[in-house]
Amino acid sequence: MQLTAPQVKIRKRPLEAAQTYYLMEAGRPTQVRVVGPAHYQLQQRMIYDGAEEHRRVEYTVETQLNQAPYFNIRLATEPDTHETVNVDGSYPPLSRSERSYFSVPAGEHVLTLIPSKSLYVRLLKKEPSNFLFKNLNDPLPAADQNGPAAQLQAEFLPAHYDQLQPLISTLDPFETYTRQLWADSRHTQGGLISARAMAHLAARYPGLNEVQRYARRTKGAHTFFREIIPQSATAPVSQRVFTFVSPTLKSQEKEDFVLHPATVGMAGANERETSTFSLLEPTSTSRPLASELRYDLPQRQFPSELRIRVITGAEPQSFEVRIGSDPEILCQIRPQTIRPNDEFRPSREKAVQVLGEHAGGMKTLESPDTFAGIKRAATIVLPLRQPATRIVIRRIDQGPQPIYISVQFRDSRPFDLTELQYIKLLKDAGSDGTGYTLVGDMLKGYFQKTAIKYRSRSEFELAAFFRPLVRQVKTLVTDYTSSVYPLSEQHIHKTKPSNQTITRVQDLLRRAVANRQWVAAVEHSSFLFQTTTAGIQQQAAEHLINALLLSGEHYLAELHLKAMLLYAKGKETHLAAWAKQRLEALYRKTNDLQSLASLYAVGLSRERSPADANNLTQIFLRQGKTGMALRTALALREEDRRTELVLQAALEARWWNLYKGALDRVLQKDSKMAWRALEKQIRGDRRGAHQLFAQVHTTQNYSSA
Repeated sequence: MQLTAPQVKIRKRPLEAAQTYYLMEAGRPTQVRVVGPAHYQLQQRMIYDGAEEHRRVEYTVETQLNQAPYFNIRLATEPDTHETVNVDGSYPPLSRSERSYFSVPAGEHVLTLIPSKSLYVRLLKKEPSNFLFKNLNDPLPAADQNGPAAQLQAEFLPAHYDQLQPLISTLDPFETYTRQLWADSRHTQGGLISARAMAHLAARYPGLNEVQRYARRTKGAHTFFREIIPQSATAPVSQRVFTFVSPTLKSQEKEDFVLHPATVGMAGANERETSTFSLLEPTSTSRPLASELRYDLPQRQFPSELRIRVITGAEPQSFEVRIGSDPEILCQIRPQTIRPNDEFRPSREKAVQVLGEHAGGMKTLESPDTFAGIKRAATIVLPLRQPATRIVIRRIDQGPQPIYISVQFRDSRPFDLTELQYIKLLKDAGSDGTGYTLVGDMLKGYFQKTAIKYRSRSEFELAAFFRPLVRQVKTLVTDYTSSVYPLSEQHIHKTKPSNQTITRVQDLLRRAVANRQWVAAVEHSSFLFQTTTAGIQQQAAEHLINALLLSGEHYLAELHLKAMLLYAKGKETHLAAWAKQRLEALYRKTNDLQSLASLYAVGLSRERSPADANNLTQIFLRQGKTGMALRTALALREEDRRTELVLQAALEARWWNLYKGALDRVLQKDSKMAWRALEKQIRGDRRGAHQLFAQVHTTQNYSSA
């Protein structure tokens, strides 16, 4: 049944397939037919308007089942600042993806959804346990528990990757690379590894040919939910998979702690976004156990930082932070008189006292009544040196007043520069030829010339001018490298197989490519990629990327190219240059300006190349970021700048002195007249602009004749 709402195609990444979302307008009912008993998932992205574009927003989705009130979904969301979302070619400001889960009773029903805000939604239905084909997942009789079928069933269709590893290691002779590729494909919407595992199973166990037919017929998405909108009687079953139950559907934890879902918002006077604070209530006679907050940690790169923002009342409050599945104490936080709103980095060996007096007017609170007694506020920064699965914050005092806590995680990246380090960088960047800098010699050249030209500007003013450029480059590089973390530096191997083995695998690769067997081509090219011979490695990389693209795994191909760019070292730098060319071609083909900017920012942070700086300037101009384009262009030496980019940026920013200086370097008469015509048009002299454009047109026609 079709929804009573228009549909759109949303694409989160340019190289991924688009997903169909439906527009639900605020206050208007939208109906869809559902069949129970079943569990459903509602994926939502809120559409921000101009007034709420940078704020945390709460909204409600009212539901009705057969015209009777059913339940209300109350959610709070924030802007999606990690990636740009393409909605049918446009880029509206959307929230991050929120998910809600609900169940419907037996029978066929009409579900009505009435949101308080305009949303893009997808409705997904949970599949039963035997989702591949009948009885494959059903428990075996006791007499058959020790047979080969029981072993196959125990290893096939598991709910966790660790249980699947024994199966993969027995099926694939190239175990190391397969595990990396599998760990990577878990995060995509493709099903390459699913198809490989089923094909190998079909070859090893003749009774499971249906697995291979299923692998050829469909590709799985890593979720137990499949799309039911639009739903028709003849539509094939789609988006099925054989791994990974959504953690949201797992059973509740032991009731030995109290998790309070009540949250409030708090924003600083100069902050554009609000932070979500959870309530850590005091202990009481009705609640003998200490109040706790538990946070499940996602897979992150370590070391990381755990940032805990705390606000509390005038009375001293204390709590402790524990880390790990079997939590051990990381530190204890106790009150002490200190400067307000400061950051503290306590040591692991001893309890640290960090909460200080809160000065009035330094924070703007959204709920004055709730925070009427707030006197203390602080931020605690704790290092996380090893991977952990859970953070537990436990109240250990007996005070009557509540504590509000907000937890954030930040990866420690090698690209971080503090403002003081940046000011020092402006003074002596590249002077000794050593050290890791973002713009290095280019900043040095600009600083030396600009400081002489503008003697009234201090080094701090220059630092303030260039600081947004450094922050933007750092952000682009961090976002670009974070998605390649699953591959890590082990993506480029150092093993040395024998020449006979290499020759045999090359022959198998040629046969696979000739027969258009892309899955086998991925296997053989990934094995050849482990060799250290430059020529063979280059050819294997080309076959690997081409096979992934032709098999539909565009996201995996992009990840492998990014890994080659970021982790190739020594003799493998030719791979980095080749990967950069392929990525640039793919991004330009899809007009992915954000990825292009990140690609050039990586080159700028590594090689300090004028070509990357000019390309980054051009991307900033196409994105409408005139200020960033000016900063990037001026960071170059004058002889390395592309004159047309400087002229365009100076015109858009109305920097007339810079524009006149760049225009003097234009030698061609018709080009200089065209730029002067644009100048007059921007200044409002339309008649003079038309006259100059006419002269340019006449001169060009006369020259061509």
